[in-house]
Amino acid sequence: MSLPIPWPGFLDTDDKRREWALWTIGICLPLMMVLCTFENGSKVGRVIFTATALILGAISYAKGWLNRQAIKPLLPPLIAVFIGILIACTFSIDPGYSFKMFFEQHLWFGLLLLLVAGWADTPGRQRTLLRGYLLAAAVSAIAGVFLYYFAHDLDDMHWIKNWDDYVYRARDESGNYYFRAQGLLESYTRSAMVFVMAVPAAFAICLDAMRKRRFWEVALCVVVLLFSLWYLLLTKSRGPWLAVGTSTFLTFIFLRGRLLYLFAAMGVALALLVVMPKERQRALTLIQHISNPDLLFSGRFELWKQGQQPISENLWTGIGHGGNIFLTDAGIERYELYSANDRQPDLHQIYMQTLAEVGIIGFAAYAWLVITLLVLGFRSLKRHWNDPELPGGPVALASLISMLIFGLVFYYNEEHVAQLLYTMVGLLAARPDLAALESQSAGE
Repeated sequence: MSLPIPWPGFLDTDDKRREWALWTIGICLPLMMVLCTFENGSKVGRVIFTATALILGAISYAKGWLNRQAIKPLLPPLIAVFIGILIACTFSIDPGYSFKMFFEQHLWFGLLLLLVAGWADTPGRQRTLLRGYLLAAAVSAIAGVFLYYFAHDLDDMHWIKNWDDYVYRARDESGNYYFRAQGLLESYTRSAMVFVMAVPAAFAICLDAMRKRRFWEVALCVVVLLFSLWYLLLTKSRGPWLAVGTSTFLTFIFLRGRLLYLFAAMGVALALLVVMPKERQRALTLIQHISNPDLLFSGRFELWKQGQQPISENLWTGIGHGGNIFLTDAGIERYELYSANDRQPDLHQIYMQTLAEVGIIGFAAYAWLVITLLVLGFRSLKRHWNDPELPGGPVALASLISMLIFGLVFYYNEEHVAQLLYTMVGLLAARPDLAALESQSAGE
């Protein structure tokens, strides 16, 4: 029975319903990614696009329109993660906050992981997803650069409320002030972390466009990458610089890109540093601070030392799930997290913070999920090593490895960045539709 829609033949067959559902998911996911680069004014849109994609995904799985085999390896570790989080919520120092965080964030992040794993089984859908990250990079970088230079003027004209939401006034170890771009996420670290995934995605699309001689798309990617590099330098976030470099380098290796392109990108980065003295000075501190590890790691040693108490006191179940659990009334009352005389929201390390939040039980579940994703990623890479038509898995694997390394000095398992990451790593479990791949190759 066809739906009462005025367009003749619209959704009147199961094939057309399937095509419409999968097409709509491919529209919602990129738009969701763009909104994940915004702090203000994006929540309603993110909820709508995320919910629409997940509802259509659930219907598609029920109808057999998505590859159910792809999610089988993910279900046991993901269910274990959910159980570990719920145990931590139950024994939390603030159960209300912890349960709220689970049902507002991580439940849906896990479902996004499963959705992408079954949906992105064709080269076209994988490229669609990567183009979503490309679009997110374009919006975040261009807006971030613009706000860095003009936020103060916009504040004077009352077009924005507070210019310092977008530009942070920092002080170096010598007491000198300098400015850091905070972008639309109003955080120089979180906004920079978006590019750990977005820049490799943009490079993958650029390499694919070069191979297929779509030079207009190559030009678009180059412009986005230049703005991304410019914005990253303006954040003066040393950790994300290294993380983006690592994920991009691994992407080139996994996709068998020409090293000439990578050297060209490095040359552009060095050229920008030459003409940007403040950013060049910040980059040089990576070398200057080697002899002083506390400066190199921005005072994190003392913070990590403080984290030993909540971990040891709540070893098995954690103090409670949620990235800002230490900022709840109970967290502030029981534990002090200070660095550079400022109250800190977390331990600035994914491993210690996860152990503190969900204890050994939850940490073991997360480790199981991460290992499963890495195994799936390397198996997929080995199976399709000579197949440039499937860029999603290599980009996701490179991004995950880089984020795991980056996690030694930062925490990112919350809010916008986590939503982007869970969506990205779903590509590691995607099983390519070989029939669609052969059909596309024959058509080209």
